[in-house]
Amino acid sequence: MNLPARPKRRIKQALKGLWRDLYWYFCGARIKVPQLPVSPRSFLFVCKGNVCRSPFAEHAAKTIAQQLGIKGCEFGSAGIEVSQSEPSPSNAVEVAEGFGISLRNHLSAPFAEKQAERFDAIIALEGRHFRLLNRRYPRFRKKIFLLPLFGENGTKSPGPFFRYNIPDPYGAEASEFLSCYTRITECLRKMFESTQNKRKDMEK
Repeated sequence: MNLPARPKRRIKQALKGLWRDLYWYFCGARIKVPQLPVSPRSFLFVCKGNVCRSPFAEHAAKTIAQQLGIKGCEFGSAGIEVSQSEPSPSNAVEVAEGFGISLRNHLSAPFAEKQAERFDAIIALEGRHFRLLNRRYPRFRKKIFLLPLFGENGTKSPGPFFRYNIPDPYGAEASEFLSCYTRITECLRKMFESTQNKRKDMEK
């Protein structure tokens, strides 16, 4: 008996999700993230193409730092697979504006080792890029972090894949961008709160 196209697609998506979670259940356990410095002053956010996630994280981090009274920080972003400069897609621009962030003049930039040297923290937005950065640039290992892990905060993750990854919304509907940007914002806020708490503990 042949199943209709829609149930077939749902089954295929469910199997893909199960396989993806199984992979990250074992693969993620091997990810070792260093401790964030007590007072990091510069942050470089890294994703695949530097058109959706990392530029949003760059600007959102600046906004959140200002809201929390954290001054004197530098923020940047880059893509690990950028061959030429590209603007952010329309969905990225429109949804970002709902967060008070403008990506209208953004152009993607490739990750550069010399650029990365001056940053206190290099923050990947998905597990694959975290592992790739560690493999390619072993001298930076002590300052390479994984943003989704800051959002854990002791809560139950929706699944192993989402624990280690903020999925790329490129080419998706606006709702996917909204979900992505909401999670980035939550993770950034918890990241900055953790650094503030560490600083307070040291001052006691």
